[in-house]
Amino acid sequence: MRPSRILLLSFALLLAGCNLPRPAERASALPPIEENRPTASLPPSPTATPTQRPAKSPAQSPTQSAPPSATPSVAAAPESLPSITDSPLPPLAAGQEIVITYIQMTDESHGWGIGQAPQAEDAHILHTADGGQSWTDVSPPAGEQTLTDPAGLFVDTQHALVIYPAGPGQPHVIWQTSDGGTTWQGADLPPSPDAEFFSPSFFAADKQNIWLLVTIGAGMQHAYSDLYFSADGGSQW
Repeated sequence: MRPSRILLLSFALLLAGCNLPRPAERASALPPIEENRPTASLPPSPTATPTQRPAKSPAQSPTQSAPPSATPSVAAAPESLPSITDSPLPPLAAGQEIVITYIQMTDESHGWGIGQAPQAEDAHILHTADGGQSWTDVSPPAGEQTLTDPAGLFVDTQHALVIYPAGPGQPHVIWQTSDGGTTWQGADLPPSPDAEFFSPSFFAADKQNIWLLVTIGAGMQHAYSDLYFSADGGSQW
């Protein structure tokens, strides 16, 4: 009896084992697991639009003006200049070389000068409008006066006073211009009968109040001078 029971029990276990689901079937019987993991998506990066820098304009090299010539020359005088053919001081010719002994600039471009032709003694009043590259002879009609070593008071571009040294018996005239030397007006000085010579110098407080100091004689350790004054810019003394 015992062996039969053992055999029947083994046969029953075998049948039970055949009815069990296979591992693959067990796995397929389970419902699928859905993964609901949140997916982090990065926002799209903004598209960088390339910007073009403005094109640089080609560098402009500074223009350099031609340097003044080593030897100054006289420019052609404007037609409005008064005729001074009756004066012993004829105007300098255009293009003529000159020797400038005195310069006073009133700004970067305009100025006055005193000079003469080479090997000459007569002094001319000169004016420049281009920084000294060229000069125009604007000498006043000096008449019978001595034409060397004039004294000038150059107030600005347009206004100037000029006087030439007067010899014995010669008139003392101060020449005044208010248009850059285009025209001149003469003002007589009171005579100085005891003058041995005439060496003038101008001094000015402003355009209206002007002094003129004239050395008229000299001796041992002393000198004689006359002092003139004008309160109207040189019209009257």
